Amino acid sequence: MCMSEPVSFVAGGMLLAGGAYAAWKAYKINMRYFPVALMPVLAGIQQMMEGHV
Repeated sequence: MCMSEPVSFVAGGMLLAGGAYAAWKAYKINMRYFPVALMPVLAGIQQMMEGHV
């Protein structure tokens, strides 16, 4: 998303935190939802990498 470095890190951190919560809830409720719940985690990792660039 071509933003400044601090904004990329904040967005990545928020995506990682939200994705971790979603993955935990999916693990508790139904494992079929787990791959979908990991999507924000992967987007957060990508956003953090973009902040390094």
